[in-house]
Amino acid sequence: STMTGETSEDTCLQCGAGKFSAARGAVSNRTFVDCGRGKYADTRGNGAESQCLSCPQGKFSTDPGAQSLLSCINCAAGTFSTATGNDSEDDCLQCSRGKYSVSTGASSAASCQDCEYGKYSPVLGADSAATCLSCGAGKYSTSTGNQVEADCVSCVAGTYSSVIGASTADTCVPCVAGSFSTVTAADSIDTCNLCAEGKYGEATGASRADACQDCQAGT
Repeated sequence: STMTGETSEDTCLQCGAGKFSAARGAVSNRTFVDCGRGKYADTRGNGAESQCLSCPQGKFSTDPGAQSLLSCINCAAGTFSTATGNDSEDDCLQCSRGKYSVSTGASSAASCQDCEYGKYSPVLGADSAATCLSCGAGKYSTSTGNQVEADCVSCVAGTYSSVIGASTADTCVPCVAGSFSTVTAADSIDTCNLCAEGKYGEATGASRADACQDCQAGT
């Protein structure tokens, strides 16, 4: 109260929402203290800082003296927060490379989904499956959550694949009998070289020129 000689508690003025005061017998609103960043109070007359409520997981607030849960902002897609009372967007943790999340206000790393088989992503905090890049032709990946292109496995010499984003080694096609290829990660049948004149090859998927044998004398 700012008046003297008052006879009723009704004349004591309450702190507004977003504030608290632990002072007894206060004669000025200068004792009112803003709830800190990352917190809010949607009630009046708060007598302790503990009555300022923390923004929940997956949210943050940069404004002191916030009066509503609505002041708590969702962590952006591609990020999450497991803590309460966050006072900065930097408190929202980024999904790791090889993952992405389309959810806002996420409160767990489980919201970050793996890039699927045959793909990879070097991007931190990715917010879309579109950030997952396909393994190139001549390569494949049998795992999810790959982070770099090097996680894509090359088709072995003697095979080739024109498939982009392949998820199995079965996409690597062997060079036909009578040909060979020394190239790894080959993306075309053109890398399969025919055995030279006077030679033949019986094996498919040959990876060396010496797989071609000399024709016998008289043939």
